[in-house]
Amino acid sequence: REAIRKALALAKEKDTVLILGKGTEQTMVIGSEKIPWDDREVAREEIKNLTKI
Repeated sequence: REAIRKALALAKEKDTVLILGKGTEQTMVIGSEKIPWDDREVAREEIKNLTKI
C-alpha cells in the first residue's frame, strides 16, 4: 500500500503510474496469513485520499 501511495503522490500531471506484480491474485500471503488484496481497489482508495488533501 505504501508503494502505491507514494507512486501516486509523486506523479505529476500527464504522468502514467503502472502498478505491476499481483495480477489477478486476490490475496497477499504474509507468513501463514492470507490477507485480501486488490491492487485496483487500493489504488482507488489512495487516489481518493490524495484528492481530499
